[in-house]
Amino acid sequence: MRETPEYMHRITRVHTFPIHYLDVGSGERPVLLIHGGGSDHASLSWRETIPALATTFRVLSPDLPGYGRTPMVPSKRLMAYTSELLLDWLDTLGIERLCVAGLSMGGAVALSMVLRQPRRFEKLVLVGSYGLSRRVPYPVVGYLAVRLPGLHRLVRTLLMRWTGLVALGLRNLIANPSRITPKLVRDVQEAIRQAGSAPGWQAFLRQEIGLWQTRTCYLNQLEQVSCPVLLVHGENDRLIPVQASREAARRFKQARLVTFPRCGHWPPREYPEQFNELLLQFLSS
Repeated sequence: MRETPEYMHRITRVHTFPIHYLDVGSGERPVLLIHGGGSDHASLSWRETIPALATTFRVLSPDLPGYGRTPMVPSKRLMAYTSELLLDWLDTLGIERLCVAGLSMGGAVALSMVLRQPRRFEKLVLVGSYGLSRRVPYPVVGYLAVRLPGLHRLVRTLLMRWTGLVALGLRNLIANPSRITPKLVRDVQEAIRQAGSAPGWQAFLRQEIGLWQTRTCYLNQLEQVSCPVLLVHGENDRLIPVQASREAARRFKQARLVTFPRCGHWPPREYPEQFNELLLQFLSS
């Protein structure tokens, strides 16, 4: 991705902590995009979305602590710390009002920010969001992965070396095999290599994923959200079942749920054109 005056990599310090982020577009209305977990970063999940939004909005996409170019910070409550850090980061940038979209783990961060400062956010978009259910996908595997460091290192080493294994792993995220293109596989493998040991993801799994349930769930607080909400979910999501968004849609004051057929956990990369059109329509209305 080329850097131009409209597509800038920036670093802003918040309480001496450096946050790397992408700042794209010159629109008056800012939109914050928050990535998911694993080896994700500011532009991996949003690679196709950022250019589509930047024609109308100012798009901000940060690397969360322990992801991309933002260093890890030790915290016993990483989810809460991350949402507080991003709110302080917005203060540093002088942004008072904005829309926010979060994918998977990033959805929980976005929702936490809205719950903390509801008047600040015009609209909220949750894509296959974590934090709407206490159900744990692959409970035993996820629980053991971070409690057996050797297993975690072995899996990541194999993924860094074998493209075929990356393509196979993507079947857990993407329901339509035809969407697992060589370019997508290359993007993901490069992200895995850049992430190294993935300290942010390891910390998230240790703190959030128990053997049978998750630590964070905002389901009983959704009625406090007053801004319009768009929930997007793949009907064949293996990590976070679509039922989590269906239940959440009933609890928000004003929410719209859109499900993508034959789609897994990654709508922005599995069906980018349809996803971007939906997102633009919601944010512009």
